[in-house]
Amino acid sequence: MTLRIVLLMILVSFLLNPFSYTTYSKSLKPSIECHDLYFLNAIYVKNSSLSDYLYLETPTNVSLDNEINQSVIGIYVHGLEFNRSVKYYSFRIDINKQFYGYFLARVRICIPNLTYMLNLVVNLLRTPFLYSEDHEIPKDIKSKYLKVPAEIINTKVRKDFEEWLKDRGLIAKYLSKGGIAVYAAYFIYNHYIKYNASPYPRTLEEVVEFREGDCDDMSRVL
Repeated sequence: MTLRIVLLMILVSFLLNPFSYTTYSKSLKPSIECHDLYFLNAIYVKNSSLSDYLYLETPTNVSLDNEINQSVIGIYVHGLEFNRSVKYYSFRIDINKQFYGYFLARVRICIPNLTYMLNLVVNLLRTPFLYSEDHEIPKDIKSKYLKVPAEIINTKVRKDFEEWLKDRGLIAKYLSKGGIAVYAAYFIYNHYIKYNASPYPRTLEEVVEFREGDCDDMSRVL
């Protein structure tokens, strides 16, 4: 949540400062930069009411069109096992028992230069028609990550998004793919869904109906 607020403040500062606007040629490929982050996930069960195998959220290796790559290496594990079939750390819990376990992983993320990407986002927020002639989304990304939207997304969220765009003098069908992507993210994360974390999972219908959710819920809607 803190990182999202910081990035939003950076974007707002760009938007309010006319001298921060930088135009990049699409022919210029941004350099790739890598960052090492550390992910710690721990769980403590005081008194279990069930007997079952449970899973912890675990970062995975990701590669998107050779532009964005994430590699994960486990550094230290206590009380957990890595389930290779689902690629999550897991543990066995028994009824009326306690449990404590955790894992620490190093996550290396290699992405296009952040300054380039931030300026690209700002350019699209200011002029969402830019790059309208861009090539199609790569087939491997389409097959892995682009799914058929749930009915409530098509019937409710899409309508609300298009109305929100109209209020800003924009028509969705005239925006570029990049413009749609940036404005849709801005709409979901900063207007449509109010951040409200919950210890219990929400259905997609609940998130849309009450317009509340955590970051994962927002991403599901987006």
